[in-house]
Amino acid sequence: MKKRISIFLIIFVVVLSVTAVTVYGLTLEKAAWVPDPAQNLPNPTYTFNTVMSVDGTKSMEYLLQMPRVRNFDSGGVDSKIKYPLIIYLHGSGAEDYIARYKTEVMPDGLLLDHLNKSYEFPFITINPLLPKWAYGDRHSWLNVKDLVMKALADTIKNYPVDTDRIYLTGFSLGGYGTYDYALAYPNIFAACVVAAGSHETKNAPRLANIPFWVFHGIRDFTVSYDEDKAMAEELQYQTSDSSVNFTSLAVGHELTAEIYSETTFNWMLSKKLRVDTTAPVIPDVNVVYSYSSKITGSISDELGSKVLAKVGDKVLGTGYVDIHGEFSINISKQAVGTKVSVMVEDAFKNVGSAKDIVVKLNPIPSKPIIKTISTIKITGTAEARCTIFVKSGSSTIASGNTTSTGTFSLKYKTLKKGTTIKVTSVRNKKSSPAVSVKV
Repeated sequence: MKKRISIFLIIFVVVLSVTAVTVYGLTLEKAAWVPDPAQNLPNPTYTFNTVMSVDGTKSMEYLLQMPRVRNFDSGGVDSKIKYPLIIYLHGSGAEDYIARYKTEVMPDGLLLDHLNKSYEFPFITINPLLPKWAYGDRHSWLNVKDLVMKALADTIKNYPVDTDRIYLTGFSLGGYGTYDYALAYPNIFAACVVAAGSHETKNAPRLANIPFWVFHGIRDFTVSYDEDKAMAEELQYQTSDSSVNFTSLAVGHELTAEIYSETTFNWMLSKKLRVDTTAPVIPDVNVVYSYSSKITGSISDELGSKVLAKVGDKVLGTGYVDIHGEFSINISKQAVGTKVSVMVEDAFKNVGSAKDIVVKLNPIPSKPIIKTISTIKITGTAEARCTIFVKSGSSTIASGNTTSTGTFSLKYKTLKKGTTIKVTSVRNKKSSPAVSVKV
């Protein structure tokens, strides 16, 4: 800390003769903000605001706090300065504590009472209060994401916000929410801090472009430490760089006092939104055959980007680019000759040109699907206009063609109950894998 203060003091002396300086990554037209533990900082300035849903049926309150800097009470927000902004998603039940600010004089205005502010704090902060109607499972914050984004939009409209430095953080239930919001809005947040949260590791590739700092107590018996650690490690694997930190703390579930510090906030300020205006290149797409259930392919330098497969205006399915530059999209089976367009959309909504492919006839027919079976008859479905062969041992006991819709119904001489038979589908002398069933 002493070393950091000394560095800032040196910088302050150097820039005394200029009219604009950069501190905390902010360009100020007036005097520099120099952290000083001894300075007499004003009490936090905050208001309660309400946002309504579009249809007017639901509402959400949020506490909006202004930056805590010298002379702020007398000078107010300087419109010449672009202020960074933090959205804080609280844990379960904490909305009652935040609401106490309406009637009580509280010592602190951000992140409940967990921050000992002995330094200037340049952030505008939005503290949403999760309404009772929104509570559900661990993804409850998703129930009010439109309202939280409305609060953010209103704040940007009414105050000078640095939109390249919008940060998201949350504790416990809000930790889950932090992951959820980063997935929902991957082009808004310059960095995210998760405290005692968790999420499904399968979603890590979609977060690869956002710096994360994940904190978790090793004695946490409320939210799984191991799950969150696995998520952080997957994020580290997907990014393959130092943009993801994971910190274990020798505490239980309540750890916000340990993590919301000057070090954490300076780490946030070191991250700036990476704005990308370049459209992705055309992806490489592997051959798609009739009755394929997936479209696969690859594209370079688009980790986490969305890949869409469309027929005309209809979206067949979506996938995401993984660390290897590969993607996989689950689709419904398509008829031979169908034209499918595959395109990539990155986090900043840049859409690349489509790769058009035509569904080809699968050289090897798919396995038959058995619907009913008895000692004298078998029915099912397979590809249209294929030949179905039914064998018992090495002997063919029945054969016949599927209809134009792919159904078949074949009879054979009475078999003993429990007999195993094998059913294959053949087209152009190419045979599908056999399906073994018991009579």
